[in-house]
Amino acid sequence: MRERDASPSARTTWRRLLRGGGWPLLALLALGAPGCDRSDENPRGSGIEAAPAPVQERFVRTAGYRVLVREFGDPAGPPVVLIHGFMRNGWSFIPLLPVLQDRYHVVVPDLPGHGETYPEGVRPGATEPAPPFSEMAEVVVAVADQLGLGPFAIVGHSLGGVVGAQVALAHPERVRALALLESTPTYQWPKAGQCIPNCAALLVFEDDVIAVNRRLHGQAVYNALWKEYEVADATAIFARPDLPILWMMNTDSERSRADFLKLAAGVDPEAPERVEMVTFERRGHFPQWTATGPVRRAVTEFLARTLAPQG
Repeated sequence: MRERDASPSARTTWRRLLRGGGWPLLALLALGAPGCDRSDENPRGSGIEAAPAPVQERFVRTAGYRVLVREFGDPAGPPVVLIHGFMRNGWSFIPLLPVLQDRYHVVVPDLPGHGETYPEGVRPGATEPAPPFSEMAEVVVAVADQLGLGPFAIVGHSLGGVVGAQVALAHPERVRALALLESTPTYQWPKAGQCIPNCAALLVFEDDVIAVNRRLHGQAVYNALWKEYEVADATAIFARPDLPILWMMNTDSERSRADFLKLAAGVDPEAPERVEMVTFERRGHFPQWTATGPVRRAVTEFLARTLAPQG
């Protein structure tokens, strides 16, 4: 992992990029570099469209937190909440935003301990408590309440899928559909670091993202959240026959489609028939960037079916 100057001036610069438009620009610069996905699975061939501007970007004070929330699309559309992964922030969903904002009210919060979300009364850079995943789930629901959202769909990447599953288990009436992107509701496999094509720029960029978040929120928060991540278990979500689930996962030499379905079957023997499974071969842990076309198709088709007007 590359180290950066941890001086206050450097921290201020990175925080400004995290909060403002510089973050998507950095992402595009990194991901448009040689070595990233240039296959026909990426709609633009080299890099992704520029991140759309949020319709609204604001801090929502709720559940003891000052939560940064970005909203895209039509506020009157069906709500879809995007939940980012471990030590990242909402901009990790840049590739999905252009295809979702035309149909949905897309709500993208930074989770507690991540990005620009802090406990009330805690200054950025100061010591802050590490929130348990159950608390993260309640913050997501509290944000939805503050925004006046009706029942919503969740798309969760990595840790975001674990948190999303906990939201769906604790508040089944609030979640209409759950899409898990490179996420299991339990910590099962080491994260796939390499992908074909070789996305070296993406891996370097992701290391920088984690390093920045550790500096903004502190090493203690990182350690506590990682420890909980290793024991998190919300696999009971697979026992819910009423909840549509889309499960998108990367396969490689250590994990296969059969492994994932076996996990679901261990919770409910009927789950493999009920859960919609989409796999990507050797695309790494960030298929929204490395298999953009298939991820977009899977997510948009799933949401079109599950969020169709009822009655």
